[in-house]
Amino acid sequence: MKFSEIKNKSAREILELLAAEKKTLHGLNLSARSRALKQVHKVKLARRSIARLEMKRQALARVGK
Repeated sequence: MKFSEIKNKSAREILELLAAEKKTLHGLNLSARSRALKQVHKVKLARRSIARLEMKRQALARVGK
């Protein structure tokens, strides 16, 4: 997910997306370790997406204080 897509999301939406991405990453990691995943680059993309969501969540938390 690109940051431009995340930019206009609310805090609740970001938390929901973050939970979904973490669940996806977990599944991808399991598949990659069992050699069932052919597109291993998706693990990297999921990690980056989680990092972007975390960055936006932390920015919203700072503004909220």
